[in-house]
Amino acid sequence: MFMLSMMLFNLPMFSNVLVFQMERATFLREHCNQMYSLPAYLISKILVEMPVNMILPLLMLLLMNWSVGYNSTVKAFFMQYFALELNVIIASALGFIISANSESFVAANTFAPAIAIPVLLFGGLVVNLSLAPKWLAWIQWISPVRYCFECLCIA
Repeated sequence: MFMLSMMLFNLPMFSNVLVFQMERATFLREHCNQMYSLPAYLISKILVEMPVNMILPLLMLLLMNWSVGYNSTVKAFFMQYFALELNVIIASALGFIISANSESFVAANTFAPAIAIPVLLFGGLVVNLSLAPKWLAWIQWISPVRYCFECLCIA
C-alpha cells in the first residue's frame, strides 16, 4: 500500500509541474491582458483534473484490494479511497506550487525532486522515523505520504 501512496503522490505532482510550465507563457499573457483572474484559472484547472484525480485512485485501489486481499469491508474501502484521494489532491497542489514558483521548465524539474524525495523518504516506510536524525525528523510531520500511509494501515 505504501508503494501505491508513493505512486499516487509522484504522478500528479510531476504531471502538474510539467503541464503548468507548458501553459505558463499563455497564462501570463492572458492574465496580463485581464482575460481572466487567477482564481478562475485555478478553479478551471481543478475541475478539469477532478475526474482523473478521482478515477485513478479508485482504479488502483480496486486492483490492489482484489489482488492482495485487504480488508474488504465497505468502511475500510472508503477510508482507503479517501486517504488516497487526499494524497492525490495534495500532490496536485504541490505540483502547481512548485511550477508556479519556478521561472523555467528546467528549474521546475530540478526543484520538484528536491521536494518530493524528502517527503517520500520520511513517509514511514523507507526511513525508520525513530532512528532519523533529530534535525531531519520534523520532515515526517509535513509529509502527506506519511499521513496517507498511516490511514491506509489503520483501514
